[in-house]
Amino acid sequence: MYTPRITAIFFLLTFLQTFFLHAQPLPTQESTIFSGSGNCAVCHAPGTPNTAALLGPNGDDISPVTYWRATMMANSAKDPYWQARVTAEVAANPQLQTLIENECTTCHAPIGHREAVAAGIPYTLQALQQDTLALDGVSCTVCHQIQDINFGQGSSFNGGYVIENYRLIYGPYEDPQHPNLMVTTVH
Repeated sequence: MYTPRITAIFFLLTFLQTFFLHAQPLPTQESTIFSGSGNCAVCHAPGTPNTAALLGPNGDDISPVTYWRATMMANSAKDPYWQARVTAEVAANPQLQTLIENECTTCHAPIGHREAVAAGIPYTLQALQQDTLALDGVSCTVCHQIQDINFGQGSSFNGGYVIENYRLIYGPYEDPQHPNLMVTTVH
């Protein structure tokens, strides 16, 4: 028999789980091609050493890293619905498991997928579950390493983006080393 007390406890535990999962530290690992979003957060989110950086007039965190954490991009590889759909598709078509998992991770787990492509192997959900960096989803370095090759054209859709294996980061500034862009407490 369900009571209001049990229901309240259930919702409290669900809330706390959500809160603590969101509070997980961002990955700082690096691969041969990518870097974890935790490395980007050092400069692009408030906190040590940039305690006042990227705060609005009321002291609200307006950093790109904080906004990104709640997006579908950040959670694309961890999304339980997506993982369940891929698992169901594989269960219905077991002979196509490699093809299905490799195709779906192209967009949902691009870090692990690109690393696997560079190594000449397909990427699987099993590999993803053990890959903290790939669970970062469509991370900062994924978006900022996409080449301007056929970008926005049909051939670039559905995983047709181009990322080369050299860690060149693109952004809105022609000279990101300019002194005005480097004024933080870490420089």
